[in-house]
Amino acid sequence: MELCHEALGAVDAALAAPGGLARRLAGALDAKIGHFQRLLAGSPHAPELLDGSATIAAEPLAKLDRAFRGALERAIKEAGLGLDSRRRGELAELILSAGYGTARQGELGGRLGSAVLRAKLERHVEILLSGVSR
Repeated sequence: MELCHEALGAVDAALAAPGGLARRLAGALDAKIGHFQRLLAGSPHAPELLDGSATIAAEPLAKLDRAFRGALERAIKEAGLGLDSRRRGELAELILSAGYGTARQGELGGRLGSAVLRAKLERHVEILLSGVSR
């Protein structure tokens, strides 16, 4: 599925961009989660496509999700935060939850492309990362 390849390419580009880890992770979240949310906004088929139990394009989307999570975990590992693989996985899960929650909030508020929403997402990620050093 071409959309999945494009999204993963955008995720990789966001993670390789200059800037702090929080900014790059937020960019990766937006490149995958935000992109699909904006793409499907207003579509009567969006619930079918975004529902985890949907069979439409299920395998390509599952593969994209695994690759996306792996890319986030690699970025966290490369940041040298001193986390073992279990804690990197937990942190990636929290960051993903922040991304999906922020996207849902934007969808409900009709502000999927909002700069304010993107700044809020980056702040969520910063807070999660600050908890790592404690």
